[in-house]
Amino acid sequence: MVVCRYFTLFMNLLNDCSEVEDEGQTVGGRKRGMSRRLASLRHCTILAMSNLLNANVDSGLMHSIGLGYHKDLQTRATFMEVLTKILQQGTEFDTLAETVLADRFERLVELVTMMGDQGELPIAMALANVVPGSQW
Repeated sequence: MVVCRYFTLFMNLLNDCSEVEDEGQTVGGRKRGMSRRLASLRHCTILAMSNLLNANVDSGLMHSIGLGYHKDLQTRATFMEVLTKILQQGTEFDTLAETVLADRFERLVELVTMMGDQGELPIAMALANVVPGSQW
């Protein structure tokens, strides 16, 4: 998926920025201009990730939501920044919720209407025997 590929590219760029900043702190020989450029690059990268996810909420967010639970604190913080920017841009999540519910219920309907060997509906018939009609 293209969104996932670009999102991974941006995450790698952010990781590289963090590594360069960490090296600059340990060496101590980095110029102040370098840290400004890294901060600017980091900001632009987060903005690009936000725009990417904003334009592809249905697919992009599903593939990147795991970053909010990543073991690396920096990765989680970055994802939270991206998510915050998306919310500030006013992204609508209505279609995402509808899609998730539709997918969930579609699988349930498939299971309930699964045909048996002789063309019967064993799960639907079992439910009919135990569930009162008012709860159908």
